[in-house]
Amino acid sequence: MATEHNLPWPILTKNHLDSVGIGPDSDVENMHRATFEKLKEKFHRDSFEEINSEHSKLRTYAKIKTEIGMEDYLNSIENVRDRTALTKIRLSNHDLMIEKGRHQGLQENQRLCPFCDNKVENEHHFVVECSTYDVLRQDLFVKMMEVDNTFHVLDKNEKFIFLLSNSAAGKLISEYLNKTLQIRRFLAENYKQNG
Repeated sequence: MATEHNLPWPILTKNHLDSVGIGPDSDVENMHRATFEKLKEKFHRDSFEEINSEHSKLRTYAKIKTEIGMEDYLNSIENVRDRTALTKIRLSNHDLMIEKGRHQGLQENQRLCPFCDNKVENEHHFVVECSTYDVLRQDLFVKMMEVDNTFHVLDKNEKFIFLLSNSAAGKLISEYLNKTLQIRRFLAENYKQNG
């Protein structure tokens, strides 16, 4: 009757069900489960597309988040500050110039590391390149060899991805990031006071 009178809700409902792949031949008894699963799949697919778009600020997250689901490190790293440091780097929610400069309206090539000459301070630079943290990084890399004895043969990009995505590396990298973020904050504050 609603269809005969051209009421909008049946058409909208049919279009929505069609958009998630549920048609007239679907099992009515299990339609709610099927609908939920289809909508969940669509949400994840759309989310990954958005994360991987060229305009997304989640550039680091796009490199390391390849599977749907909660990350192991969220349950395995007990120290809240360490876990938070890792999360901040993974989600680009930090005070590095790549983000701070974005908020200031700077072009990406102007978001320079305060401690290096003409290097953009992004997550990759901070974690595996910045010479300010070389001593701590060398110690981290030695410990990583105990986690995976092939770690030393990885290039810098592969090391970066390994460090931020490997569950066995979680505790070590989170401790490292907590320390280096604190050092960066201290150095940046003292540089401002003395500068």
